[in-house]
Amino acid sequence: MKNKLLLCFGLLCAFYPLVCQTVNGVLMKNTLSTFAARSVPVQDEQKELRKRYNETFDSSVYEQIEAAGIMARISIPVIGLDLPVYAGCGEEVLGKGIGHWPESHVPYGGDGTRTILTGHRGLAGHGFFTRLDELKKGDRIMLDGSNGELWYEVSEVRTMLPQQAQALEAVARKDMLTLITCTPYGINSHRLVVDAVRCGAPQEQKEVQRMPSVRHMVMSGLPFGVLLFGMSIWKGKRKCGKK
Repeated sequence: MKNKLLLCFGLLCAFYPLVCQTVNGVLMKNTLSTFAARSVPVQDEQKELRKRYNETFDSSVYEQIEAAGIMARISIPVIGLDLPVYAGCGEEVLGKGIGHWPESHVPYGGDGTRTILTGHRGLAGHGFFTRLDELKKGDRIMLDGSNGELWYEVSEVRTMLPQQAQALEAVARKDMLTLITCTPYGINSHRLVVDAVRCGAPQEQKEVQRMPSVRHMVMSGLPFGVLLFGMSIWKGKRKCGKK
């Protein structure tokens, strides 16, 4: 009886992240559906607020943007990412989606702007930016704020120290999007930085999702490995008991 309880507990721990990720995925879809269903007056108001913030960086304007809830939707087709973006980058925000770095331009687009988004990777129950290191030069990212769908093409993927990442600035005559997460995976001493430059919308109707990295497949398959291991031990003990 004790062994069965231990086995059940082990399986529960192993499958907890997978179950949570599935449930959270459904909740994320509902959240994004609500964001897409915003009324035209609300969208127009947000568009004006974002334009004003990018020109002035007025904190009172940012608070109004934050009060509206979801700031944007980010989609990276090649890694199957589709998540809400919220104002700020505190732990509460990063626990429910992708965060916007307040000192950077908000999602709106325009020359001389740089929107910086941050997200966790390897968080139990959430994918978030876990597969961000799989992005390559030329991959496309879609950012949907209050100014329609803005498409960006990855121009560089690099690693830097946390203080270097915090010092990133806009580049003249460029419309940029920068994504930041911790690296190496599980150590988090540095920052993985993905820079992307504004481009046109892709001609294809749907971009093909890339196969996950070996690390991601191993982590995803770990619960099933634990299940098979536990079942083999249980069957082995049953055979010994019959003898």
